[in-house]
Amino acid sequence: MTKEQVQAARQADLAAWLRGQGYPLVPAGRARDGAEQYRVGEEETFVSGNRWYDFYTGAGGNAVDYLTRVLGVPFMVAVPALAGGAALPATPTLPAARLKTETMRRTLRLPPAADSPAQIRDYLTYRRCLPAAVVEDLLATETIYADIRDNVIWLCYDDGSSVRAAMTEGTGCTRYKGVLTGSDPDYPWAWLPLPIPASLSDAHVAVVAESPVDVLSWAVLHPGQARDVWLVGLGGLKMIALQGFLRRHPKIRRVALALDADDRGRAAAQSWTAELSELGCDVCIDLPTGDNCKDWNDVLIRSVG
Repeated sequence: MTKEQVQAARQADLAAWLRGQGYPLVPAGRARDGAEQYRVGEEETFVSGNRWYDFYTGAGGNAVDYLTRVLGVPFMVAVPALAGGAALPATPTLPAARLKTETMRRTLRLPPAADSPAQIRDYLTYRRCLPAAVVEDLLATETIYADIRDNVIWLCYDDGSSVRAAMTEGTGCTRYKGVLTGSDPDYPWAWLPLPIPASLSDAHVAVVAESPVDVLSWAVLHPGQARDVWLVGLGGLKMIALQGFLRRHPKIRRVALALDADDRGRAAAQSWTAELSELGCDVCIDLPTGDNCKDWNDVLIRSVG
């Protein structure tokens, strides 16, 4: 086995290889580099090009790593299978892969809370220009909190009020954003602005943006349209999170895509519209406009300033 073969195996198109082996791949938006991303069946593993990432374990790597670490294929078998198309002695099944993944899975652990939310209150109010009343509602409903590093922690709940995922956003000079390890990718951040309707079934509309701040900014700029509407922040272009949300809220029949107005956001808006329409949703695209306004928070900041 040569170094060239090993390198070729590591660079192999993992999605194409898995599809050729009979694994079901579910389109899941785009990765950070803009490439198509797929979810492997019902697993929490996502593949794009020669890379993969598991949201529960925080593990990831190249194509060879996937075969050896997730599927349990020996290295000396994985390399020729990827580099030269050699058949595996026995194709691993998804249940087998799931068992191996379960042993590595991490539990979502939320960081300790700060003594005071003053830092995130100032950040969201003065730098992100959200109204103070909205920020207080978020704090009062325990939808956000400040961790000990004064990051904003956005909590993603299931219908039973259990936290299933969480996003973090830095409040320093750099606008750091990320998803906490152990987060369930099926659960985006979702919020019904106060006052909450008497019956949640009254909310038949969802407005979707790439981050909680962006969708909240949209709501501030569209006060007449934001009543009895679910505000959903995906934590990126993560169709799998939107699919999970809609699956748990089947009465939502109208979706507004308030994604970023960059190339990736525009492409996602078009492809998602087709996919959501096939599911029976009435879809509209509402991207931000204006000079140097990539997202709805940019629009809000400029409207205030």
